[in-house]
Amino acid sequence: MSERVDQFCSSLQQKLNDVEEHMNSLKANLEAVPQKAAGDLHRLRNRAKQNLESQRQAIDKAKASVRDWATQQKAEAQTTIDEWKTNHQAKKLAHRADRAQEYAAAAVQLAAWDLDEAEQAVLEAIVARMDADAVPV
Repeated sequence: MSERVDQFCSSLQQKLNDVEEHMNSLKANLEAVPQKAAGDLHRLRNRAKQNLESQRQAIDKAKASVRDWATQQKAEAQTTIDEWKTNHQAKKLAHRADRAQEYAAAAVQLAAWDLDEAEQAVLEAIVARMDADAVPV
């Protein structure tokens, strides 16, 4: 494969490794919930919220990239791509490949953000349950 493809695959692999590491961290945190004090859970939840907010701008950009890719995919029919290949329009094909890589990177970024959002939701649910259980019926 070309060097650009190798670099792209390595970059994507690193991002996926980061997502996996985050998932394992979330799993460990959930397994430790029974031993954690309420204050610890509140701090974890607040940190998760802050983490989501700090990523908001990057996520909005990634969502726009995904939307743009979908729009461009509709506009670029396979026949157009085949025509570019036949006519050796390398710049158009390279531009399309760059956009496809941006789309893939954005999709992985969104998946990681969804995991962060899920973590925050889980922590919110645990804290809410603890609050409800703390009040005598």
